[in-house]
Amino acid sequence: MTHLLVRAYRSYNRAVETHGLVTKTATAAVLMSLGDFVAQFIEREPNQPFDWQRHARLVGVATVFVGPFLHYYYLFLEKRFPSSGGFPNALKKLAVDQLIVAPVNLAVMMTVIGALENPDPNYVKNKLSQVYLPTLKLNYTIWPLANLINFGLVPYNFRVLFTSGLGVVWNAIFSWMANKGKN
Repeated sequence: MTHLLVRAYRSYNRAVETHGLVTKTATAAVLMSLGDFVAQFIEREPNQPFDWQRHARLVGVATVFVGPFLHYYYLFLEKRFPSSGGFPNALKKLAVDQLIVAPVNLAVMMTVIGALENPDPNYVKNKLSQVYLPTLKLNYTIWPLANLINFGLVPYNFRVLFTSGLGVVWNAIFSWMANKGKN
């Protein structure tokens, strides 16, 4: 079993090194997909069908926006605040991430997903007013510590792997919050 995990780890790391954008985009799509499956499994009534349109919207946004954004965003952070700068640079990355990028990224994601659900600007505005702040607050209970560990202790090439497990949980929470009150 250990040998299989080591091989999978090396294969993924090689894919990130040789095809970073494609690998991270595929990873984002798979994790968003898994997170939405978990969210729908938890929130659905017993006789309610799986919402494939919702699922497609989330996976589409992960493929077109989230994966490419994270690829270039992590690269920017690493160049601007190199890991060789130690803990002070990890704190700078965390500050940029949580004070600037997280609130904006969350608003963009919710706006795009809302517009894909219903292009009426009032729908999107109401949706944001209902779920944006609770989701942002929830973000601040999960991601600061996780990203401090990620930016401060995890080598650059392994950061996507570190956040993958937590990403599935966050994607399930995000999917649930983004779709709150629809049913």
